[in-house]
Amino acid sequence: MRTWFANPNHVNPFPGAPGAAGGSPAAQVGEWMKLIDPETITRRIEDLRVVEAWMRMSLSGIETTIRTLEMQRDAYASLAKGREAAQAAQAAMRSVVETAAQSMADVVASATAATRAKQPAAKGGPLSGGTTPGRTVKKAARRNRST
Repeated sequence: MRTWFANPNHVNPFPGAPGAAGGSPAAQVGEWMKLIDPETITRRIEDLRVVEAWMRMSLSGIETTIRTLEMQRDAYASLAKGREAAQAAQAAMRSVVETAAQSMADVVASATAATRAKQPAAKGGPLSGGTTPGRTVKKAARRNRST
């Protein structure tokens, strides 16, 4: 047991570390000074600043990419809404036109049916010299134009 305590490396759980048991105090200070060299510290600071600048530049690029993608997404959504509105307007217009066409067809059909129902049979027909209501209306229209 005595030999175990006599050897400083047995007492030190971290052999070779600065401040370890054993060795002269001057040797211990020299080991610490190697780790705290101002030039080494300055060089490490400069290296870390370069890394920091690179990371900031990368972060800026990523933020720009995210904003661009968000703008594209919003523009696409806006265009999709506009397309849907245009399609809805087109469908509504088609419905209005079809309804108007059907209404006009109904009006024309009913007017034609009413005109035919009121029209008397021609006396002797058009070749016999008799008059029909259509000819009378046309003659009156010609007379009104010439006066």
